Amino acid sequence: MDTAKRLRSDIIDLLPQADTKILESIHHQLEVAQFEVYYKQWKAETAFESNGRKIIENAHYQKIIDMGEVAVPLILEKYAQANDHWSYALRSITGISLNESTYYGNLEAIRMDWIAWGVEKKMIDAPEFSK
Repeated sequence: MDTAKRLRSDIIDLLPQADTKILESIHHQLEVAQFEVYYKQWKAETAFESNGRKIIENAHYQKIIDMGEVAVPLILEKYAQANDHWSYALRSITGISLNESTYYGNLEAIRMDWIAWGVEKKMIDAPEFSK
């Protein structure tokens, strides 16, 4: 039985006696674990891909987008660590475009704006990126 299924089973067993905060914590841990699985699969499958369109059309990248708002802080944490193809996912999930047309081609400037946005919204703790 994989870890996610085992945790879900444990949650069901604990439901009658657990408080809401514990359940929310376990649920969040499951979401983080799922994100990490998708992220690692996406990176493995696109490690040698140079076509940006193929990178963002990858099935696991799309699954990260499908996670919705819960993925935003996780994406921002990865984005703070390294520049990657995250602006498309963030735009898709949030519906926000942060000066990306102004910075066309300047991926680092786009990255910096997204991270500063995440810090401002208290989604991540990266004060070195705040404006």
